[in-house]
Amino acid sequence: MKIAIIGSGGVGGYHAGALMDAGAEVHIVTTPRHVAAISDRGLIVHTESSSRTYHPASVTTDGTGVGVCDLVMITVKLTHFEEPLENCQQMIGPDTLVLTFQNGVVAPDMVAKRFGAEHALPCVTFIVAFIDGPGEVRQIGARPKMLIGSAPIGLDGTYPILEEFKDALLANGVDAHMSPTIAHDLWYKYAVICTMGGVNVLANATVGEIRSFDETHALWTKSVKEVQSVARASGVDLTNEDCEKIVGELDSYPEASTSSMQRDLIAGKLSELEYLNGALVAKADAAGIDVPLQRLIVTIARLHAKRGRVGLAS
Repeated sequence: MKIAIIGSGGVGGYHAGALMDAGAEVHIVTTPRHVAAISDRGLIVHTESSSRTYHPASVTTDGTGVGVCDLVMITVKLTHFEEPLENCQQMIGPDTLVLTFQNGVVAPDMVAKRFGAEHALPCVTFIVAFIDGPGEVRQIGARPKMLIGSAPIGLDGTYPILEEFKDALLANGVDAHMSPTIAHDLWYKYAVICTMGGVNVLANATVGEIRSFDETHALWTKSVKEVQSVARASGVDLTNEDCEKIVGELDSYPEASTSSMQRDLIAGKLSELEYLNGALVAKADAAGIDVPLQRLIVTIARLHAKRGRVGLAS
């Protein structure tokens, strides 16, 4: 099994190690500082029980010389998604599947537009992992989980390579499963992210603060319902039970929790706003659906981004 992994951050680095443990031929495409570190002393993956060093088949900034792969995993954030698509071209053969792991629902469409729908395979991952230094990642918390689309969205067929991929991960620390309902899985997680990320930014508050005030707590339900309406217009039945479950999940988060979009805006970094809540508003407009809360979230978040931080103007 020959796999190219685009990105060596928490998601890419951790899963690269798991797949190398399974004996896969893994090639990593990443930024120059990570290429230098991995070339020099290997990819280091820390977990709560061990630290291991891995030596991929190759590590490069642009995929030169990798050749056609069975699977290409794009693990970078949507804000850095376009360049990897360029780098992928030389790795795509007639049967290559390009696995996407990004938040939101636009990444599979971007892959399909570039390479064809038959190559775009959505996945959903649940993992707490982060960069610990150049060529070094750390995974903490619960066992990572991955839902793997059983086929590209809208297509049928069997894909033995995906079963091999799933089994390799299962045997090496990842709770991996095939999902025949991957479109629903994507939209479910999308609703969580648009709601927590969006309302946290709008209120400039932690989960605990939002939960403690009835008016802001009610915004979670309003947000999820808006995502539900757009999901249904897109052919995905996000049910009322799903909506209740999502709000229940948010109610269970630690009080100090913040969203990644909120943290990016606070730090003055480029956020995934336009690919998440912004993309939802665009889909709603195309379907003629009114999503006033999402529109307000996008407007306020754009103001924060223009200002360069979250908070009151000085």
